[in-house]
Amino acid sequence: MKRVRQIAWIVVCVIAASWLYQVQLGAIPFLSFSVFLFYLAYREMKPRAKKRRSRFDEPEEFLTEEEPPEKKAEIIT
Repeated sequence: MKRVRQIAWIVVCVIAASWLYQVQLGAIPFLSFSVFLFYLAYREMKPRAKKRRSRFDEPEEFLTEEEPPEKKAEIIT
């Protein structure tokens, strides 16, 4: 059903774009198509952002600081 709705939206936009080009308002279809494509990209990227955030939500026990290694020797030049 989502795909049918997307195709219907595209058909309506193409019809509106052709009419708007006839009346010299061609920038409006570019704006509407860019909003539509931005929405699709945002929906596609949203699950990836959740995965990335959950990767950094580690338990406290893994976030302890380790002691730095002791210096063995110092080079003086």
